[in-house]
Amino acid sequence: MESYTKNLKQFWSLYKRNHAAVIGLLLVLFYVAVAAAAPILAPIDPFTTGPSSFAPPSDQFPMGTDDLGRDIYSGVLHGARISLSIGFIAATISYLVGVIVGAFSGYYGGKVDDILMRITEAFQVIPVLVLALVIITLFQPTLWNIAFTIGILAWPGTARLVRAEFLSLKQQEFVEAARSIGYSNMKIVFQEILPNAIPPAIVNTSLQVANAILLEAGLGFLGLSDPNVMSWGFLLRNAQRFLRHGWWLSVFPGVSISLVVIGLNLVGDGLNDALNPRLKQR
Repeated sequence: MESYTKNLKQFWSLYKRNHAAVIGLLLVLFYVAVAAAAPILAPIDPFTTGPSSFAPPSDQFPMGTDDLGRDIYSGVLHGARISLSIGFIAATISYLVGVIVGAFSGYYGGKVDDILMRITEAFQVIPVLVLALVIITLFQPTLWNIAFTIGILAWPGTARLVRAEFLSLKQQEFVEAARSIGYSNMKIVFQEILPNAIPPAIVNTSLQVANAILLEAGLGFLGLSDPNVMSWGFLLRNAQRFLRHGWWLSVFPGVSISLVVIGLNLVGDGLNDALNPRLKQR
């Protein structure tokens, strides 16, 4: 426990050196808190219609209303829950698949490496948005289907990062020592090498969350979001028809997406500074 606390303090000491990364972390935490408290902060169902269509921002409607009188404030707050959930779920799926593929590819090499890297390259050359459109069109655009689709298409970057780390680390003395005392391949991969190879994957995963949120917004804008839940992409799709009638329809969800994506990218920079072993030695 004492060692864990010491490592955590060392991590934060390195992370907070990057002031922009601290601001990014605060932005992300703010939106996570808003998403968690959405039912309290915005108790009105975001799909509830009303007589006040295209009402501009006011005391009654802080972010205005849309063509059906739906409260944009409620839509943005409840949409944060869905968009962030999709982002984190998709990034987790991408992380798990990428780590497993990269670990086995880098450790075993040879034919295993060739096969796994050819599969990885096949996923990389296909435009993610186009393939996501095809998959979501074939299957029902539910929250879980969208998150799974985005996650299963985004893993190649993580796989290549982990593979590169394994290629470097598997020849180190601590790995040879583990082999000499009879450790199995699985034990060497997951207990010895992986903990040392994981930092680049963690940094990349923070960026994958941002990419997943943007991709979900793009799918929602094209009408392929879950029609039963409110998301930022859903709000942007509805706003595109009324850009001349109400600027607030697109500005508030658009600004929210921008701030979250910027925050996540800044967090990624901070994680890179804190987890980079060369920077730790300074």
